[in-house]
Amino acid sequence: MTNKKKMSNSETGGTRCVYVLSDIDGFKYRLVMEGDVRLLTTSKLKRYLQNATGLSAQQQELSFRGRVMQDGECGGDVGLVDGAVLQLRHVKGMRRTNSGDGRRVNRLPSSSMSMGGVAHRGRSSVVDAASCASPTAGLLTPLQGSHPRDGQNGGEAFTSPPPREMNYRSKRMGREAHALEIENARLEERLLEMERRLANASSDWRLQEEIEQLKGIIAQLLREKEAVGRSAEEKWRAKEEELVKELDLMREERRRLHREQTLFEEEQRALVRSLEEQVRSQQQRLLEQGTTITQQTRQRQPAMNVAEKVEKSLKQLSLELNIPQLHLDDNDTCVLPLGDGTNILVTLDTITERLFMYAVIANSLPSNAGKRLELFEMLLEGALLGRDMATGGVGVCLRNELIIMNVCVDIVHADEYALASIARPFMESVQHWSEAVKKMMPEKKN
Repeated sequence: MTNKKKMSNSETGGTRCVYVLSDIDGFKYRLVMEGDVRLLTTSKLKRYLQNATGLSAQQQELSFRGRVMQDGECGGDVGLVDGAVLQLRHVKGMRRTNSGDGRRVNRLPSSSMSMGGVAHRGRSSVVDAASCASPTAGLLTPLQGSHPRDGQNGGEAFTSPPPREMNYRSKRMGREAHALEIENARLEERLLEMERRLANASSDWRLQEEIEQLKGIIAQLLREKEAVGRSAEEKWRAKEEELVKELDLMREERRRLHREQTLFEEEQRALVRSLEEQVRSQQQRLLEQGTTITQQTRQRQPAMNVAEKVEKSLKQLSLELNIPQLHLDDNDTCVLPLGDGTNILVTLDTITERLFMYAVIANSLPSNAGKRLELFEMLLEGALLGRDMATGGVGVCLRNELIIMNVCVDIVHADEYALASIARPFMESVQHWSEAVKKMMPEKKN
């Protein structure tokens, strides 16, 4: 416990404290403990304060937030928390003891306070106010009354009442005793006041001494701060010079790399231009060679007409399908029967000089518009880029309710193997889409 709000520098994170503000001397004590302040009892707190203030437990009255703490209570009963401020009041009273010779002695409580006294109880520690010890001794004040006595004076017994002089003397001694008692109380009050002033003066002196020490420490810290600042500034200057040198080196290295990169890019551009010229010359040469070869081929091979090309294409188709030789009829058409009864027709369009291969995959359309739309969407999706129709397409004849798949060959520019190469894939595609269309058709009722 320290007085006048003097804080301890040795507190740890696990300690708790309670402040006690004394109405007697104006000091502020602090009880530092390890543990919960709610478990601190009033009796133990008064016992610690007795060592610090010199007041007995009977002369102490502790209160918290206007509520007087009884001896049997603990901190939790009155709501003590960490950092709570208690009020200490001196219960004024006279303790009277009877001496052996019949005189009463009035004693005021001693208000002596020990400097730096420390009391340890369990896990708590209390440091009393730093004040000068000035014990006050109790003053004896004789209080003498009138006592009848039987005695002998020179062998004579007094049986009659005392004379008037004795009564007067007894009254005078009573008044003197009363006056001495009042004077004793007044001197005690003055002594307590002097002790308070002395304690305040001692505390002020100690605070002034601590202030001077703190000023010296602050001045030393300022000097150290200036020295550290100067040292840091010198280090920063040296570091800055090093960084400037490194930055100059990096700039020079960057300029060198830029020059090298520029030279390399120029060499690459020159190389690319040379390669492009070589490629263009090679392309031109190849184009000229291709033109020459084409001309020589045309000169060596006699030109064939469309009918001859059709005959050669049908011959290769017959060999591919392993069937007898196919020939066009008067309508420029021939028939290729499939195993499921579907016929594939091959016909020549003399106007466009194209040879068509086509088949009817459905000879009726759904009457329901929704079903018909669903069928058309399926066929269009399959005909997308000829993906599932052997590079061919599909068409619909609404008047005759026909769905036709077809594929064509430009007989003029294609060779004799073009039609044979697409025949088998087209036939498989026709079978596949015929079955798919039948599944979409509604079942006919008998």
